[in-house]
Amino acid sequence: MANWRWKVDIAEVLRDEDASPYQKAQRIAAEIRKCKAPDADTWAEELAAIPEDADADDFDCVWDQVYDWADETRVWLNPF
Repeated sequence: MANWRWKVDIAEVLRDEDASPYQKAQRIAAEIRKCKAPDADTWAEELAAIPEDADADDFDCVWDQVYDWADETRVWLNPF
């Protein structure tokens, strides 16, 4: 079992089918900022920089990088 140092609850955001990729990115960025993990602000800014007209592929491109950072930093991005 992994030893997570921080937990960021994003389940509600991911389940929101009415939210655009941009809106999801903004909400997840706000949650990441709260966790105080190293470089959290940097990765929150990367997500927040997604343009309003972003599609799912645009979101996924940045999300993959954020997910890798979270894994390396021991931040649990809780999807449940």
